[in-house]
Amino acid sequence: MNKKVLLLSLVFLSGIFWLVVNTSYAQYTEADMRAVTVRFCSETWASTHDGVYSVEPGKDASIRLCVFNAWDKEVSFDYGFSESGIWNGRYCQANNGTGNKFSVLIPSTKPRTITIWPMTGQIIEEKIVIPPGMSWLQLGCIWYNLWVPENKLVWWMFALKIRKVWYIDIMIGWESAVKSSIKVLDTTGGVFSTNKKVKAEVDAQNRLKVSFLIENAGNISQNITITGTINNMLGFEKTFSITTKQVAPGSTNELNGDVGILPVYKWLYSISFNIQNDPQFMFPITNEKLKQPWYMSDTANIFIFSRIRIVVLIVLLLILYKLFVPRRSKTATV
Repeated sequence: MNKKVLLLSLVFLSGIFWLVVNTSYAQYTEADMRAVTVRFCSETWASTHDGVYSVEPGKDASIRLCVFNAWDKEVSFDYGFSESGIWNGRYCQANNGTGNKFSVLIPSTKPRTITIWPMTGQIIEEKIVIPPGMSWLQLGCIWYNLWVPENKLVWWMFALKIRKVWYIDIMIGWESAVKSSIKVLDTTGGVFSTNKKVKAEVDAQNRLKVSFLIENAGNISQNITITGTINNMLGFEKTFSITTKQVAPGSTNELNGDVGILPVYKWLYSISFNIQNDPQFMFPITNEKLKQPWYMSDTANIFIFSRIRIVVLIVLLLILYKLFVPRRSKTATV
C-alpha cells in the first residue's frame, strides 16, 4: 500500500477516534434540553410562553423572564428581541441588527448570555422604554438559544444548540390613556387672511393653493381630511378637498390643497372649511366612542390683489376724489 495513502488513513482514523472520545454529542439530546424552561413571568401573573404587555408611554415598565434548569448539566442561555410579522401565520423576523425596530423598545447594555447551573433558576428583567406619543400594538418576539458549554467548546460542528422563539406583543397605551386631539396651528405667508390658520397663495397660473398646519396632539395616529368651499359676492363658488393624510402622534404636518383657477376679477373671497380626524387603532379597543371621528369647522376671508390692480385702484380713487370733492374757493383780500 502506498505509504502516503496509509499515512492519510491513519490521520483520518485518529481524527474520528478523537471526536468520539472527546465529544458528548451522543449524550446530550434535545429531549435533555427540554428540562430547561423559559417563561414570561411576574409576581402576579402565571408563567406563559407568549406575553402581551400593556405599557403607558413615558412610564417605566419591564419584562420578566424566568429561566429554570432542571437538568444535571449547566446550560448556557442567550437571547434577544426582534420584530414579528403576519404572513400565512405568525413569524419572527431574523433581523437582529440596527434596523430591528422592536428591539429599540427593549434596549439593554448588559450581556444577554448567561449560564444556568444545574437545578437552579434565574429571573431576568428587561426594561421597556416607550417614547411619549406612541400608541399602537407592537408585534415582536423573543428568540433564545440553549447549549451545553462543554459540548460547544469541544467541536463546533457537533455542538448541540437549540433555538426557540416566542411571541411577545406590547400594547402601547390603553383605552383610558388614549388621546386623539389635534391642533390647527397658525401659519405665515401667502395673501392676507383674516384667519391665521388658513394660508392661501396664488401661483403664476392663477391657481389658488390653500394649506393648513396640523399637529397631532394625541398619542395615537390619526387620519386627517379637510374639505371646504370658497366663494365671493360676484357669484363665484368652488369646493375643494385635501387628500386624507395620516399624521403620527406628536408630529406636525402641512396639508396642502389645490382649489383651482380663480376668475380674473380676484378680490375678496370667503373660505369655509371642515377638518375631520379619524383615530387609527392598531390594538383591540372596546369603547366605540373613541373610534368616532372629530370635526372642526371655521371660516376665513382672504383678500387677493395684484400690484397692477392696486395701482389702478389708487388712480381711480384719485380721479373720484378730484371729481366729487369740491375745491375750496379763494377769497380776495382788500
